Amino acid sequence: MATGVIDSDLPISISLPELNEVDIKSLTGHEDDVNCCAFSGDLKYMVTGSDDATLKIWKVSESEILFTLKGHKGAVKCCCFSSDGTIIASCAFDCMVILWDVKTGQEITTLQGHSSSVESVAFSPCDKYLASGSWDKTGIVWNLNTLLPEMIIVGHKDVVQCCTFSLDGELLATGSWDKTVQVWGMNKKIDVHHTVLYGHTSNVKALAFSSVKLLASASWDCTVRLWDVFHGCCLHILDKHNGWVQSCAFNKDGSLLVSAADDKQVCIWNAETGECLKELAAHCEEINTCIFTTSGNLLTSGPQFATIFLY
Repeated sequence: MATGVIDSDLPISISLPELNEVDIKSLTGHEDDVNCCAFSGDLKYMVTGSDDATLKIWKVSESEILFTLKGHKGAVKCCCFSSDGTIIASCAFDCMVILWDVKTGQEITTLQGHSSSVESVAFSPCDKYLASGSWDKTGIVWNLNTLLPEMIIVGHKDVVQCCTFSLDGELLATGSWDKTVQVWGMNKKIDVHHTVLYGHTSNVKALAFSSVKLLASASWDCTVRLWDVFHGCCLHILDKHNGWVQSCAFNKDGSLLVSAADDKQVCIWNAETGECLKELAAHCEEINTCIFTTSGNLLTSGPQFATIFLY
């Protein structure tokens, strides 16, 4: 295990609240496999994307479809809400990124710049930028005021599978099938302009920044790695999973990390020590989304019939 040092206000001892399964909802409506799922910041709405080339906006409390979004010409690979919850971004096998109005379900605009399937999209915290990653081995940072590329990210040697911004918007991390994580500075005053993080032995599937700028990377090598991006070192290798890790997320204060894999397990980790605090059993082989709510609950979702689990 690689180790490093990072300044942190994380508590040495973390008291984990009991997380037990309290609710399961199966939302049916898509005509093919569900590939992706995202929740609005207030957790009232969920969007799902499918191989049937559509997205659906759901009102979570009532398990109700509000809108079916039609515009893509291929399987939808990723979707996300803007920070203010008014816009959804989606990307698909058709090489396009589409922005949608959450209130009306109408298409706002299409962003075209990739030459192959687009695998990931992510809004910056201020909603000024949108990042996308593609099979064409590039990432694009879109300026949402001009709807033009602000930055073309070239550096990966294979598919850019995932991307995410730091909570202050100063850093962008990208993960790839080339087994690397790359960190890019969005502000010229930042010391980290381009850092390559090596260590994973398979595709990097998901990324998450904490409030103290720890970076978590989830991989199909069955591990999650915690990184100090400023020193370019791995702090902890989290290796409880026995299947491809599909998702990871920090809680609000950055003290806890959750990871979900297709071994039917959700793991809760102490982000400072790397200790696995609890393992939760899921009900489907693959979980494509896991997030903490502000109240400390945990929401996860699986692809089969867009199932939601609440702990």
